[in-house]
Amino acid sequence: MHVVAHYLDIFIASVFLFSFLSKVNQITVFKSEIFSYKVLPVYLVALAAYSVLILEFAIFIASSISYPSLIKEFIVIALLVFFTTFLWIKKRRTGSSTCGCFGKAKVLNNNPFLRNFILISVVVLKCFLPFYHATVLESIYTVLGIAIIMLLINISLFFGDKKEWAHWKQ
Repeated sequence: MHVVAHYLDIFIASVFLFSFLSKVNQITVFKSEIFSYKVLPVYLVALAAYSVLILEFAIFIASSISYPSLIKEFIVIALLVFFTTFLWIKKRRTGSSTCGCFGKAKVLNNNPFLRNFILISVVVLKCFLPFYHATVLESIYTVLGIAIIMLLINISLFFGDKKEWAHWKQ
């Protein structure tokens, strides 16, 4: 069961790092996405954007090192419920339930309610598993492995965009 807990931590860390990188790479788009919810005044949009980025990176670090506390799971669940509530408000006001949480990864952006429900379910499942206490070396390997995979994904997305730009220039 410890192995399952560790793999779920790696999965959660990967999802939040990917979300963090997608938002950092397009911070202006992320701020406009927050503004489109029409819940916050304009002067709080930047603060909200940077707060979300800090939280997502903290969740990545805590999950990567398998921080042995349920606090990180409660923060993840609260954050996902918060996002889902904002999505629901946006859908009621504008009729659109799409989000740009994962940048150009359209598969993850198409159905955010289902995605958030699945992520909440994974985190709740992890709450019932025994803690996995990773050593420092395991934590370093995990962080480096996830970072390398995300770097490769970003490079492939970049070259995919570059091919698309070249196609449109012709």
